[in-house]
Amino acid sequence: YPIVFPVVGRVYYSDTFGACRGSGCSRSHLGNDLMTYGLKGVPVVAAHDGVVRHTSTALGRDCCAIWGITAPDGWETWYIHLNNDNPGTDDGNGWGFAPGIEPGATVVAGQLIGWVGDSGNAEGVAPHLHFELRRPDGTPISPYASLQAATHVDLPRIWGADRFVTAAEIARSAYPDGAATAFVTTGRAFPDALSIGAVSSSADLPVLLTEQDRLPSVTRATLLDLAPSEIVVIGGPEAVAPSVADALASIAPVRRIGGVNRYETAQLVADAYFPSPSVVYVSYGYSFPEAVSAGAVAGIKDGPLLLTDDESLPSFTAQYLGNLSDVEVVVVGDRRAVSDDVVSTISDLPSVASVRRIDSSDPSGVSVAVSRSEFPGGSDTVYLATAGEYADALAGTSVAGRAMAPVLLLSDNGLDAVAD
Repeated sequence: YPIVFPVVGRVYYSDTFGACRGSGCSRSHLGNDLMTYGLKGVPVVAAHDGVVRHTSTALGRDCCAIWGITAPDGWETWYIHLNNDNPGTDDGNGWGFAPGIEPGATVVAGQLIGWVGDSGNAEGVAPHLHFELRRPDGTPISPYASLQAATHVDLPRIWGADRFVTAAEIARSAYPDGAATAFVTTGRAFPDALSIGAVSSSADLPVLLTEQDRLPSVTRATLLDLAPSEIVVIGGPEAVAPSVADALASIAPVRRIGGVNRYETAQLVADAYFPSPSVVYVSYGYSFPEAVSAGAVAGIKDGPLLLTDDESLPSFTAQYLGNLSDVEVVVVGDRRAVSDDVVSTISDLPSVASVRRIDSSDPSGVSVAVSRSEFPGGSDTVYLATAGEYADALAGTSVAGRAMAPVLLLSDNGLDAVAD
């Protein structure tokens, strides 16, 4: 029977349909168990179009389950042992169904309906989805052949064991034929690194990360594969030590862009790559969510990202803006990050035609606000990264820029905003 695979991501399973279950083989196993490597909370999706027939929770029966999504032709699938625990607990007080999943609800193939758990008699064993397939007359049959032939709904993920490997994997996946230029910046301290996001997005060039005093082996190997004709180091010697620049020089000629502080570094990057932009993005220099949220979109609009203090406009930033003509400035961040005084100072510059603010105080919220403001017509692709660190999102700005797509930041208290 043609279906979409009901679990998103990696699982393992075998055909245990008909196997003995219960004391003395008192019952038979009527489905296949899709094991999720010990993880609860893995998304479960509808295997086909249909109508939800019945649901139950641990409050009403011993299992959180969807006892039947009925397809238009009468075939039916069951989804058992859905999660009934709050995240990180085994308390039985969570909820296993996606919003709107209730008896009578109409669903489409691939739609989120719930999450894998260990409810009911799966308590105490590894989390999994017990999946059943039933004929129109109600007879259960083995779903194994259908699962083997199923199409999959998945979220592509680019990742590595740490931030350096993740950046390398992004570069390898996006630039299989190499890159003329590669940027290398610090993977530990965000201030000098932030300004390169807009450039990598605009120029479609990779960003790789390094330790301050040591070039990671994965970064070196990736650069050798990319075979750039130039490596541009972003940041001063406090961010990327001379010894690292020397190591990079054994791969390709090295040029360093770095100032006396984060503000001058951002200005020098803007001078080098954006001599006469029509739009400039400005964010707080002591916080990274605003900058990584704005980096990709700034590059898409061929504009730089500059940094500011919260209460005063740094001279380096003012100097760059003052040398432009009729420029639009987009301030990213709320008034605690960039004060109204700073906005007024920017507005008073003769070179500035207009200033607008994209305002949010939450790390996820600011990425959502940037996306809503700068992608009013939506986007075919969205990139997701953690709001807890800057490195993955920064390394991803090149591919986001290529796809003309926003970068949304995920935090525990910002998931609803991102989902909306």
